[in-house]
Amino acid sequence: MAIFDIYLDVAPDYLETIKDIYKFSIVLIVFQVLIHYSSTNKNIIQSSLSGVPVNDEFVTLLIYILLGLAFYHLVALKILSFH
Repeated sequence: MAIFDIYLDVAPDYLETIKDIYKFSIVLIVFQVLIHYSSTNKNIIQSSLSGVPVNDEFVTLLIYILLGLAFYHLVALKILSFH
């Protein structure tokens, strides 16, 4: 049960697409906020994808993405729900 329940009269595959767009938007917004407020002067995405396989920047990138997914499942689904 969410705070806002949105009932859409669309096909189930369109409904899943809308839910996916909502999920990816929330995850990317949280990811951007975390990168903005972290006090690193490095380009986390570029430095995590180049260099040694599991470097500090990669772990930071992974943690930020996991926090974005956790925020989606623990908070965003409780705020807005599509049916």
